[in-house]
Amino acid sequence: MISSGQTPGFDLSELSLALLAGSLVLVVAVAAVRLANRAGLPTLLLYLAIGLALGQEGLGIPFDSDQAAQVLGYCALVLILVEGGLTTSWSSIRASVAPALALSTVGVLVSVAVVAVALHEILHTDWQISLLIGAILASTDAAAVFSVLRVVPLPRRLSGMLEAESGFNDAPVVLLVTALSLQLADPAEAEPWWQIGLLAIAELTGGALIGLAIGWLGGKLMRQLASGTSGLFSLGVVGIGVLAYAAASTAHTSGFIACYLAALVLGNMHLPHRQSVTGFAQALGWLSQIGLFVMLGLLARPSGFVDEVPRAILAGLVLLLVARPLSVIVSLTPFGVPWREQAFLSWAGLRGAVPVVLATVPITNNVPGVEWVFDLVFMLVVIFTLVQAPLMPRVARALRVTEPGRAADVVVEAMPLEELGAEMLDVAVHEAPAWPGSRSTSCACRRGSTSPSSSAARRPSSPTRTPGCGPVTGCSSSPPARSASGPSTGCARSPATDAWPAGTATYDGRAMPTYAYACADCGHAFDIVQSFSDDALTTCPQCQGRLRKQFNAVGVVFKGGGFYRNDSRSTSASSDSATSSSSSSDSSTGSTASTTSSTAS
Repeated sequence: MISSGQTPGFDLSELSLALLAGSLVLVVAVAAVRLANRAGLPTLLLYLAIGLALGQEGLGIPFDSDQAAQVLGYCALVLILVEGGLTTSWSSIRASVAPALALSTVGVLVSVAVVAVALHEILHTDWQISLLIGAILASTDAAAVFSVLRVVPLPRRLSGMLEAESGFNDAPVVLLVTALSLQLADPAEAEPWWQIGLLAIAELTGGALIGLAIGWLGGKLMRQLASGTSGLFSLGVVGIGVLAYAAASTAHTSGFIACYLAALVLGNMHLPHRQSVTGFAQALGWLSQIGLFVMLGLLARPSGFVDEVPRAILAGLVLLLVARPLSVIVSLTPFGVPWREQAFLSWAGLRGAVPVVLATVPITNNVPGVEWVFDLVFMLVVIFTLVQAPLMPRVARALRVTEPGRAADVVVEAMPLEELGAEMLDVAVHEAPAWPGSRSTSCACRRGSTSPSSSAARRPSSPTRTPGCGPVTGCSSSPPARSASGPSTGCARSPATDAWPAGTATYDGRAMPTYAYACADCGHAFDIVQSFSDDALTTCPQCQGRLRKQFNAVGVVFKGGGFYRNDSRSTSASSDSATSSSSSSDSSTGSTASTTSSTAS
């Protein structure tokens, strides 16, 4: 029998208000992404601002539990690491794993030592507190870096190093901060440093082994239990990543390294519903980031920031100009990393959510007199993100570490063909010359390549054969694009369709449309790979002048290598932009075509 008595807690009216506030925050946070991209800033700053506006010194929403913040923060970090592992390609980071591990271990120790010495000698902070602050500030956030460098393509080795470092360095930093907090909370129970070091190595090794084992076994299991429902399958894959964290933590090893490695293994196995799993993980990652930063903004008290600004600036300058560069030099010089890349990595060490979450650890462990550390870390993250992030694209170009001609590793999103005005075609892959008028230097499908229609399965196609033609595969193309492209090269099976021009590049099932831009001030013209939903660029990368988007998609870049540009002339494409575009880069040739986008499906 159900009792008629009332249980203290949420009632329906409070639930409705909570859902209303939460949904509004979510919508505003999603809209803030566009504003952050236009300003060249990581979205974390806007999410923190939303939390500050809603907090006790803003709209008055009460939240002052450091314990709850730490628990929720760890939950969010687990999901963020799982998303990072699932969306990381092993091939893109394989060459960078050893340098990234050095940065995540040796580099962390160097950074902690330098910051601790500076705080102790300049601010006369206690040695143990100085070491604690240095450890809290040692973790980097590659997501913040990549959100700023979205339109600045980096070499694979450099981007892979940043990505791998951010995935690996959270685990040792968390162990170090926890150990230092426990030492400060109860000095009588303090253990020797050599014993703490051996324990940390054991926990990291154990967590790595557990994560690899659970990831591999979980992937095998999910293959056997593969469901036709992609959403249910995605839940299972993410659940395995969370299981790795829980199992490793229960075994008193590093749960963070376990969940990241388990997700990395899962993300690089040939699992069904790959795009659905990736999309689901990215959605969870975004939700976790939004909730995490808004929560940290709620926890912060702006009235206490003023006193910590000088110390935050000093600690940040030491970290940016001394500790980070020295840790990069010590860690990467043995691997022969060029000095330009080392200089960029020194500047690209943005701090994000992890240091702010870790600043709650000493408080929850009842370390006396460390409440001010949270305010210092919060202000340091905000101030130096505002300083470093807007300058990062210019630093990358000044150091000449960009690769303007490299296609981004992006996947075409599944969407209804009618939204693109496209039709599914049979396309014959010939050993034939390029389309008339095309100035493409290389082209897309050759014999034995992956069929676009089977790209989700990531296996070679089994094409039908037509006398005199290569294999026939499927692609989507809009009628205006085909009519603007000139006559077909011909195919007995598909006489009305156009064939991709033959060339040396292979097509592995991933492609993105390219868009043409020209600067109204300096005349610089170039092509860039963009998603259909990306905002148009507005600032010239050379002179910071006004950019003008010429027209719709003008070509397709293939991840496996190669670029097809539809070079048909139209009244909307100016001849002067064609001239400047042909000399801007090896992938920027020809004028803009008045066509709708043609993309692999």
